[in-house]
Amino acid sequence: MAFFSQFPKVNYDFEGNGSFQRISDIFRSVRPQGNFIDNPSMYKKHQITNGDRPDVLSYKLYGTSIYYWTFFIVNDFLHDGIASWPMSQEDLQEYLVQNYTGTVIETRPTIEETGDGLITNFRDSLSGRFNIGETVNASTSSANGILVRKDSDLSQLVLKDVNGGSFKGNPETQLTEFVQGASSGDSVATYKVWDYAEAPAYWYLLSDPDKNPVTVDTVIPSGEPRNTCGYVSNRERVIARNDARSQIRVIDPPYIEQFAEEFEEIINA
Repeated sequence: MAFFSQFPKVNYDFEGNGSFQRISDIFRSVRPQGNFIDNPSMYKKHQITNGDRPDVLSYKLYGTSIYYWTFFIVNDFLHDGIASWPMSQEDLQEYLVQNYTGTVIETRPTIEETGDGLITNFRDSLSGRFNIGETVNASTSSANGILVRKDSDLSQLVLKDVNGGSFKGNPETQLTEFVQGASSGDSVATYKVWDYAEAPAYWYLLSDPDKNPVTVDTVIPSGEPRNTCGYVSNRERVIARNDARSQIRVIDPPYIEQFAEEFEEIINA
């Protein structure tokens, strides 16, 4: 059975002219009964093979493709639909190229204050500075790029369509430069320049086995010392998330028909 064929029918006037059409009520939201899905004997864990689509996996497990929809019901992270289904390795690499090609400019905000502790400036902070979509130009190199994202929590400017060479930014060699927004006129000094895919997605304390995110002192002076921290790159985070999504729970084949029947009864109640 197809997923939406199980939904009750309703009359809907799409154009507001009194002409109704009979459609499936796709706005129904149903989750499996707790006494069913919480019974460990009713389901099992499954590792999705590289490239397996939901209909292919349904056929492998149940001998038919019609139960593909059950995966999206019994896994919370799949409730957003096919967009949350794990990507094949080929699609994953393409996703990284499409979404994480570019340059990240990291700045190091510094608080400037008077002798009596009055803050006069938060130099190189990104808060309230730069406009998404504007061109960002380097002061000494000939590099420029389009600002597509600004992350004040990581003190990062994300640039795409970079031309004219590479931006300068290396704290080890102290090779830095200023960058300025063409339309905003805002300017900050670079601290470190990264390839977007390899830039930090978040930092964590090296002493923390759970790798809980922290703020480092190069972003906020009161943060954790950067030399006591490690980071997870954008590439690593995307790959880890995709790997985690490849581990799903499925209805054990002997119970799949029972589950489908209960679901249809609930959705049409």
